[in-house]
Amino acid sequence: MRLSQVIRKHRIASGLSLSKLASRVGVTKQTCYNWESERAVPSWETLCLISNCLGIDFQELVFAERKKTPRERESRKVGGGGTSSAR
Repeated sequence: MRLSQVIRKHRIASGLSLSKLASRVGVTKQTCYNWESERAVPSWETLCLISNCLGIDFQELVFAERKKTPRERESRKVGGGGTSSAR
C-alpha cells in the first residue's frame, strides 16, 4: 500500500476530514489533498505528526509501501521485470 493510500485510509478510519487533519498537523487542506493524491510527500517531521494524529505507528506509515501483499509480489514477477525475451 502506498503512503498516500495509508494516510487516506487511516484519516477516514479516524473520522477526520482533510480540513481536520490539516488543522491538527499545521498545514493547509490542499497540502493534505496533495499527499493523498501523490502530488507531494510530507516531511519526516510532518510524518511524525500525521502518525500521532491518526494513532498509528510511525513505521507503519513510513514503511507501508515496502509491505507488499503476496499478490503484489507475484504480479511483479509475472508482470515485468523490465527484461524482454525474443522468441
